[in-house]
Amino acid sequence: MEQNWSTAGDLAHFKEIWEYRRPDHERKHTKERWDERARVWAEGMGNGGPQERVKATAEYFRARGLLGGGDDVIDVGCGPGRFVVEFAKTARHVVGTDLSGRMLAYGARYAEELGVENTSYVEADFQKADLDELGWRNRFDLVFSSITPAIGGAGLQKLMDMSRGWCFNSCVVRSAGGLEDELAQNVLGREPQAKQSGHWQWFYGLFNLLLLEGCFPETTYYKEARRTVVQADAATARAYAERLARVYGLEEDVLFHPVARYLERHADGDGLLDRRGDRWYGWILWNVNSKKW
Repeated sequence: MEQNWSTAGDLAHFKEIWEYRRPDHERKHTKERWDERARVWAEGMGNGGPQERVKATAEYFRARGLLGGGDDVIDVGCGPGRFVVEFAKTARHVVGTDLSGRMLAYGARYAEELGVENTSYVEADFQKADLDELGWRNRFDLVFSSITPAIGGAGLQKLMDMSRGWCFNSCVVRSAGGLEDELAQNVLGREPQAKQSGHWQWFYGLFNLLLLEGCFPETTYYKEARRTVVQADAATARAYAERLARVYGLEEDVLFHPVARYLERHADGDGLLDRRGDRWYGWILWNVNSKKW
């Protein structure tokens, strides 16, 4: 069979897929916006499904000897710190870094509640952070990232520059059911897009990019049965309007008020909505020292 591809051409192609972000990416991912989302994000991570995923992720690393007593770890875009605290149960020290100081406050409070002391939290814009100034170059045994916009664009090399061993990334590759699908059907009049999520292309692009670079990444999938309990308030409406806008190519500001009205009408007597659904995550793990060419 005639070959019609080249390594250089494929590298450029998959790099473009990995680095692509929507034109409104910077406007939507500011410190102020993530501070505003912090409570909803923390409440969501506190539900059963996400907590099980946090534990399963840690066990995945422990089975590979990556969260031992001599290991230093960083979670880039750590949000409310659930992974930070779980990793710290067996690692030497875990750093959580995020653009949002409010997210980090939730993380520090969570660590304190559980009596976990070997964690620290650094407020930083990862895209602008100076690794040498922070002392993060080749500093960590495991550099972790999960469904975070912090590493968007050209952040891949920066992740690898921080690691003296391993890097990991998790993306949502498929979702079905739950409040998001309910809103798609009843607010937008659309059939839910369950085949793939808005993050699948990052998983696809990153795997192929690493493979072509000779890193031979390890991949696996995790299915999460999610129970989401949210408050029917403006912060929740904003979060779901953003997700729907991303998936269906619509304007977030146009969706906000219809979503808010729907949440208010369908909340229970305590102002809560309780929904269930499924979500699939694609996990990619690679060793920065194992490049074959």
